[in-house]
Amino acid sequence: MAAMVRAQAVRGYRGLVAELGGDPVRLLRAAKIKSTAFDQPAAFISFGAAVDLLERSARDLACPDFGLRLAERQDIGILGPLAVAMRYSATVGAAMRCASKYIYVYNAAI
Repeated sequence: MAAMVRAQAVRGYRGLVAELGGDPVRLLRAAKIKSTAFDQPAAFISFGAAVDLLERSARDLACPDFGLRLAERQDIGILGPLAVAMRYSATVGAAMRCASKYIYVYNAAI
């Protein structure tokens, strides 16, 4: 079974690509990702496809810091249920231990 990651991992992607003058639908199609996956909060996409999407976008848009720009648009919410568990941890240390223990819920490839 291929490693999967929550589609939320690339939340903000379509808007960033559009701002940079690109066509997000074309790039998603080239990476074999359905754009409707972003409309479903619990959807998963192939980890390899997500990596390909980010690399292809950086290259095609001539934007070497594409990943950093995308990260600026995101918050802990991209982690889904893991974010909830982390937010309700008693301390920052407890939140980090929680993340370390359950990161596979977010991305089995990690």
